[in-house]
Amino acid sequence: LEACARQFGLDFAPQIVERFDLVVWRKAYFDPPWQTLMRFCASEAFQERAARLGGYDISQLGAVRFNAD
Repeated sequence: LEACARQFGLDFAPQIVERFDLVVWRKAYFDPPWQTLMRFCASEAFQERAARLGGYDISQLGAVRFNAD
């Protein structure tokens, strides 16, 4: 929502912090399409864009939260 507020020059006061997780099949994690996405998300261009938009904390992007068999 902060990114939307910035587009219209509005102030923004976050009320809560939410974590957004993606569930990925373990085998798919190592497949080329997923690795391509992870490389893109680690790129300077992606990080700069997220910073410009505002409201996105990508510091934990790609972190494995749960790894089950």
